[in-house]
Amino acid sequence: MAKYVVPPGETSRICEVFILDTSETDGRGLTGLVHNTSGLTCYYHRNRAASAVAVSLVTMTVGTFTSGGFKEVDATNMPGVYQVCLPDAVYADGSQSVVAFLKGAANMAQTPFEIQITSVTNESPSDFIVWIDDINRTSYVQSGLIYRRVINDIGTCDFDFEDITGALIPEADQLVEVEIGGVIKWSGTIAHVSGLTFLGRVTGINCHVVAQDFNQVLLRTLVNDIFPADTLKALLEELVGSIGWLADYGISLAADQVDGPALTEIVAPWMTGEELLRYLSELTNFVRHINSNRELEMWDIGTKDSGVTLSIDNATIIDAEYEISRFDYRNVQYVVYGPNEVLTVTDTWIGDGSIQEFPQRYSVQATRPETVNVDGVDFPVGIFGVDVMEWTWRESDHTLVQDGTPVPNGDVIIAVYTSLFPNSVVFDDPTEIGLHGPWLKVEFVESILTYEEALAYAENLIRVNLPRPPLPRISTEVTTIEPGRLVIADLPEIGLDEVQCFVRGIEVRVIQQGTQVYRETTLDLIGGEELPANSVIDMWRRIVFGVSTQ
Repeated sequence: MAKYVVPPGETSRICEVFILDTSETDGRGLTGLVHNTSGLTCYYHRNRAASAVAVSLVTMTVGTFTSGGFKEVDATNMPGVYQVCLPDAVYADGSQSVVAFLKGAANMAQTPFEIQITSVTNESPSDFIVWIDDINRTSYVQSGLIYRRVINDIGTCDFDFEDITGALIPEADQLVEVEIGGVIKWSGTIAHVSGLTFLGRVTGINCHVVAQDFNQVLLRTLVNDIFPADTLKALLEELVGSIGWLADYGISLAADQVDGPALTEIVAPWMTGEELLRYLSELTNFVRHINSNRELEMWDIGTKDSGVTLSIDNATIIDAEYEISRFDYRNVQYVVYGPNEVLTVTDTWIGDGSIQEFPQRYSVQATRPETVNVDGVDFPVGIFGVDVMEWTWRESDHTLVQDGTPVPNGDVIIAVYTSLFPNSVVFDDPTEIGLHGPWLKVEFVESILTYEEALAYAENLIRVNLPRPPLPRISTEVTTIEPGRLVIADLPEIGLDEVQCFVRGIEVRVIQQGTQVYRETTLDLIGGEELPANSVIDMWRRIVFGVSTQ
């Protein structure tokens, strides 16, 4: 069966097939078929589709794409060879392979052909160039190189450098650019040269070079300014457009930078560029990256999709490893909430017909409420052990105590008093504690003012952090995946069954072998199939930023 390998999104693909003549025994091809020959049909099936799709065949000009086209190439010199133009929808991402099938005409052998949808490409050596200070130094780079690009951090590129003349020694801050297929895939400056060795009696040298990408300039810039309330994009435009900040390092803003959320006034007192962008990430939950074209961009996690599915079926996986992480796991959650001041609070309980003690939930220096309201009726509150009243307040444990007939089931009890903030709540998951023992965490949230909100917040923190998200590292020859994007990892053998993953970073190994240059990309991924979509994205944010983003 003939087989084609095409990238996702391929357009105007002309396939050529050989159709055998079943009336002959010598293996000759069948001639004379046209698009409307009686009985001739064409179907295709994408491997993830529920059913096959019919193609309405039409005539075409040999060598010119026409959707649904079918044409004999040369009945005299190439008998049995036909061109077939399947619709562009055949090659859309989302499936790894497609089988097309021609059949039905008289004396025609059934003719299947397969199309593998993958982004794998290899380059020739002429497509791989290492520029150092704008001079082609590829011949000095031994056995290829490795470059890394990550979100919210500095990427690196390292390689062994050898010059048998000894005339060239890489120096700090020299510009390094890695070009593949006419595109700059990585750029930065030399940060470190190590192992500088003179080659004995020969005049040459060799050494190991480590360069850092332009995300490192964020550590070298200082911002001392107040930015007025505006969108995130407006603030970034000012950063890249003001002399003395990122513009001095040739950093521009990506053309497709989104407006982002509206920001209040931002005060940046002698912040490095990295500190300011990290603060903006904390405010917006956006990640950031300066790409190989020195373009700064910030975007929300989950909004950029690579459109790539990695699987064994579509031959896009070289190898993979996988771990289960306890990142940010907790089963006992404390929340310390509220500002540092005395506040008037409203406490509420529900009677059940038996309980007669009602602990104050705002317990830090809680005061005695003057009255308690039970189902719309006010009762005065005395001092426990002193006053003989239906309702008293026990100061030792900040509890309201009722005497007499218990409050009926369902009746609402309300008390107003003052308490010193911050207060605290705790929520735990007994099942998880039984399985793993106690894992305690505390969060400080000044903006929360009520017990109910703080308890719900604590419960949610446990809920979204119970899963141990899969952390796969997958090596692939797919060259189109960028950090900060989404991919689908379909590798049931290690527990990844069409799992949507966030690409935290990429490591690209450029290998020279004979007349070919290969790129092997290792993806640092964060999975998350155990949670609803909104919780998955929040989990990714917590892992990427290392802090709560709720």
